[in-house]
Amino acid sequence: MTAATLGMLPSVIDVELLRFADWMISTPIITYYLGLLADADSSTRAVAVGTNVLMIALGYVFTILSGPLQWVAFGVSLLLFVGLVYLFIRTFGQASVGASRTAHSLFISTRDLTVTVWAVYPVVYLLGPLGAGVLQAGDLDFTVVVLDLTAKVGLMSIILLRQYELNRFISRDATSVGSTADD
Repeated sequence: MTAATLGMLPSVIDVELLRFADWMISTPIITYYLGLLADADSSTRAVAVGTNVLMIALGYVFTILSGPLQWVAFGVSLLLFVGLVYLFIRTFGQASVGASRTAHSLFISTRDLTVTVWAVYPVVYLLGPLGAGVLQAGDLDFTVVVLDLTAKVGLMSIILLRQYELNRFISRDATSVGSTADD
């Protein structure tokens, strides 16, 4: 993205294209991971990932068009986001009830972070240069970078911390079982 900002890439490759390309890869992975944690069936995960990809694609279309079609793309992308949130909360949530307690708890934490952070993106774009113009391009870029870091680093932090807690719990359990057997 820095190379695009500094004009070191062909003019057809701009920051927005790179940003959406990143999201086209990273957000379906997050969506798929949430489906796995929830123990959702493969067809439900596929629908969620497909919805996610289409949402991101239409979000990009919003940034490259102008006029009424731009807002149609934004509206449809927003509707797909609402559908994705429904899948995360209702469908994945119901599937996660059958998952282990640890997986269910991890799913709830990562789902809530994901939904909360992702819900801010449409607001930021509405306030940005293509919408109300309250946020200038630099402010939009900064806000999106902060959101990206929060979503991705936050998700990985939750996963790693939970893994550490789980390993510590299992180690503690194994130690206490071993000492009880020795007594």
